[in-house]
Amino acid sequence: MSKKTLLVSPSNKCEGNCHHCSLVALNEKERFLPLRAIERLGRLWKNFMFDESIILCTNPLKHTQLPSIIELLQSFSRKIHLFININSLSNALDKSIFERINEIVLVIPSIELARRFERHIKVLISQGIENISLYYVVIGTAKDIGNIFSLIPFCRTYGLSLRVGEPPYSKYVNINPITLLEGKRNVEICLRYGTLYGYYATNAFIKGYPVTLLAKPFETTCRLLYVDASGRVGKCPILDGRVHYRKVDEKIVRRFIFSKCTSSHFKLEFIPVANISLMIGDKKEIPHDVLMLLEVIEQLKSFRAACSALGFSTSTYMEKIKSLEYTLGFKLLTSEKGGKIRGRTVLTDKGRYILQLYKEISESVNKYLYQNMHA
Repeated sequence: MSKKTLLVSPSNKCEGNCHHCSLVALNEKERFLPLRAIERLGRLWKNFMFDESIILCTNPLKHTQLPSIIELLQSFSRKIHLFININSLSNALDKSIFERINEIVLVIPSIELARRFERHIKVLISQGIENISLYYVVIGTAKDIGNIFSLIPFCRTYGLSLRVGEPPYSKYVNINPITLLEGKRNVEICLRYGTLYGYYATNAFIKGYPVTLLAKPFETTCRLLYVDASGRVGKCPILDGRVHYRKVDEKIVRRFIFSKCTSSHFKLEFIPVANISLMIGDKKEIPHDVLMLLEVIEQLKSFRAACSALGFSTSTYMEKIKSLEYTLGFKLLTSEKGGKIRGRTVLTDKGRYILQLYKEISESVNKYLYQNMHA
């Protein structure tokens, strides 16, 4: 049976950069959830208990009344999960806030951000806060697979739980990470065990490390309630038809929670995805699949592991890289042998320059596509 889940948006803005996020209002002034909205709803619920309450990743640490919101949620929630886009970690490291919740969920759209904020994660752990999970956001590209594989040693080092799923409550992306990962080497997918954060949760072992895969419920019996940054109450962030907290009564709340979901997650949605290639000089093209492979090699420091993660033939792409290097007139990859780094494959200086250029162009194009989807 599905858990009863309360979703709360502290703000309508976010410092993160998760493409296809539905929780952020691009063209509105920033507003913060009124504390009185949670106070009123708490009085309506009285003896009603949620199995879990999720404080979503829209600038929770910037909400000046976050401790009071957490205290109110504790009175009618068995567990509280605090979602934070990892970019927001630099705003505050208030130990007292993190001690009041059951789990800190750091939402990361890229492996680079995890490494950039590694020091902040270490500070939290050093303060005795160990209930930390990483929520890696996937949008269904092959690059996601390489990022997931490269996150395993990072999580293993710090003892972090790893969750993998679409941007939280996205209207624009319906990605089942099981479909993304099934059949890949070093991936063992187990049975679904229930729900987490309102998603269907399935355990998997990736390179022997336990990972939770999150997918939208396909049945119509999800038990969600959503409170947005304006204090309006609805079924979930994906659906419209919300009621302002001043007009809500107990009957309306129960109708939202126990009503069937009217959003069809089976419908075909088209997500624009740009495959970037680079041209150097006269018709010297570095194709998209090679650029993607270079990015994963940069993360995993292994040609064979990168090909395995992306489902590429090692021999085919070894020849493809050699042929491309001959055409370009310079090396893209080099091997380092001996000692602790025996057998490591890394990018050359020119390879790193090309990869950085590819990343910058991809980021600009994806940002443009994202903004136009929301226009």
